[in-house]
Amino acid sequence: MVAYSLFSPAVSAMRAQSQSFQNISDNVANSQTPGYKAGQVRFQEMVAGKNGGSSYNSLMGARAFQQVFREREGVVTSSERALDAALSGEGFFVTSTSLTPRSDSIELTDAGRFNPTLVGEGANSQVYLTDIKGNYLLGWPYNPDTGTFDISTNSTSSLSPIRIDQEGNAFDAVATSEAALQINLPATAAAGDTFDFDIPIFDGTGDADGVNDTRQVITSFTKAAGTNVWDMTISGTGGTVTSPAVQPVQVEFDANGRISLVGGAAEAPINVSINWGAPAVTTAFTLDLEGSTSYADGANQLDLRTDGNTDGVLSSVRFGEKGNVIGIFSNGLDRPLARVAVADVVEPNRLLASGQTHWRVGPNSGDLNLIDLDNTSRVFFAGSAIELSNTDLGTEFTNMIITQRAYSSAATTLKTVDEMVRTATELKS
Repeated sequence: MVAYSLFSPAVSAMRAQSQSFQNISDNVANSQTPGYKAGQVRFQEMVAGKNGGSSYNSLMGARAFQQVFREREGVVTSSERALDAALSGEGFFVTSTSLTPRSDSIELTDAGRFNPTLVGEGANSQVYLTDIKGNYLLGWPYNPDTGTFDISTNSTSSLSPIRIDQEGNAFDAVATSEAALQINLPATAAAGDTFDFDIPIFDGTGDADGVNDTRQVITSFTKAAGTNVWDMTISGTGGTVTSPAVQPVQVEFDANGRISLVGGAAEAPINVSINWGAPAVTTAFTLDLEGSTSYADGANQLDLRTDGNTDGVLSSVRFGEKGNVIGIFSNGLDRPLARVAVADVVEPNRLLASGQTHWRVGPNSGDLNLIDLDNTSRVFFAGSAIELSNTDLGTEFTNMIITQRAYSSAATTLKTVDEMVRTATELKS
């Protein structure tokens, strides 16, 4: 039996080197996989302790175990994909294997290559951001009514899969409430000369009624008899102006050609209200003429600003700053849809592997700590970027040569032991 135990060191060494070959193979195969962390194989001696009255310890060979240093980052490089993202620092993307996240479905990853994935069929279909493993990217939703994110870093229950379909992300129509018109009226104009300036506004009804919700407001300025005095009349195409109740409104400029009085009072925004027809709706907004002038030049519109917007449907998605998922809408506007959640643990090297690029919280890794990317300096987010695999092909090929030689040595040892046993058996017989 002692003779046959001589096979153990060689066999275990070959088995350990085979595991090393497998590790090298995985590293090389994933050298182009985003977020992949190369593993290293380490060896440990196996010693059989005393038992059964034996007076010596027996060397049983070596065993291999893989170690992955997950905090060792790969190179972050720019990408042409709008849905690529990378983290630099202490943190991982938080994903879920389930559309309904649970503590046992949470997985962490550095692989920031995301894609839209359709879930469900027909009217019940929805689109979510998923990673290269098919996990759902988790984040905090954006509330367009308050203009804030519903963020809580106390529990993963605040997280939800990031939805990016049109039905789940509507951009509602908003009526114009403020308008600013800056113009120049010619100081050389004769009494009775009139100049019109158009102000397009939004009535806030949206396009669902089949009628464009852009309305046309016209401001007409007619030169009055007094010096630097103009009469302004406001009208709306297809609407009736109810405020200002008295028109025209007198507008005066000072000796330097700067606007000074509107309606007999110091220049200030005036309240405008118009009742529209088809569809019947009232739009109330303020009109500010600040910065208008009356110089010798011709009549010019210097600036025009209005708020409000028509409704819009989601047309594309990209990553912005601070982990914000930005939606671009058909009305030409954009706004956040969600903020990507990031998490870390006390000992990332103790995370449990779940595939090549994902990990789960383990008993020795520490608890999951959620991080708000807008409130941290521990980790930085980059959109349209990707973290490459940290595999070093030069190192892997060097390790392959070393492993091949070690395997050959173990195989030679096995052959020698086999010959020794055969010789001893023949001598005994």
